[in-house]
Amino acid sequence: MSRYSSRISLREMEMIRAILTYGTMAKAAQMINVSQPAISRMVKQAEDRTGLQFFERRGSKLIPTPDLTTLSREFEKVFASVDRVQALTLALGAGLGRPIHISSMSVLAETMLTPALVDLRRRHPQTPIAVRLNHRPGVEQEVIREESDLGLVHGIAQHDALTAISLCSAHVVCLMHCDHPLAACSELGPGDLAEEPLISMGRLSPLSQQVIDAFDAAGIARRISIQIADSGLAAHFCASGLGLALLDPFFLSSGLPEHLVMRPFTPTIQIECFAIHSNRRVLPELEADLLESLRAAGAQWERRFREMLAT
Repeated sequence: MSRYSSRISLREMEMIRAILTYGTMAKAAQMINVSQPAISRMVKQAEDRTGLQFFERRGSKLIPTPDLTTLSREFEKVFASVDRVQALTLALGAGLGRPIHISSMSVLAETMLTPALVDLRRRHPQTPIAVRLNHRPGVEQEVIREESDLGLVHGIAQHDALTAISLCSAHVVCLMHCDHPLAACSELGPGDLAEEPLISMGRLSPLSQQVIDAFDAAGIARRISIQIADSGLAAHFCASGLGLALLDPFFLSSGLPEHLVMRPFTPTIQIECFAIHSNRRVLPELEADLLESLRAAGAQWERRFREMLAT
């Protein structure tokens, strides 16, 4: 039998995905309401038909093979499409119309998306909405593939397939515990932070390379104590005295967490928040209304940010 003679079914994908999610066949079977022998048999049948091995056994653990790791990325796209079909079916069946699909970086979901949705719901209370959280490249790809109608990102939004609408702007700030000696400074640069343990957002952050360039230009080596991908959690680490953080301020929804102070970083590193959509689409009325709500939320956030800097 040829290695590629048969296809894998959606049900088999569901079972394999469940095993990847829950770690064991027993737990996966419990969560999707089938027997363990049934899920084991279906995986074996899929392996026999496709000529692929999906798991390696190491003691009691099931380790995904490289082939399955590659396939699993495509599984997620399949199930995202299935979720969209289910959401659309439910909405149409209830007479609500097509849902608005939104993909957002998690840091913007609270500060920008939540107030915009509250505003939209006041005007369109029956509109169904589906929200997915992702990192910036993931948001952009979902919008380009038209899996999401609108996306929320920060950083540099430049792609031939996307239309980007600026919602607000800010700049990199330095967060620290209020008792830190540098809290007395009005602004901070690489020279001030040369001996400080820094909490870094990692190289995947839209800001990281610009921060690295600022330190390199000053001839200062950064002392990275913690790398993290979530700016809100980085702020909590700062409040616990684990270091100083250079990060975007978009996680600030209503004010600084307790015991923290915020100072501008120099040289100024500007950062913008964008709503994005595929440039192959003309936004329908509801999505255009949501975009206006997002613009209003962005303007309100930017005013609060400037007020926080002034205190």
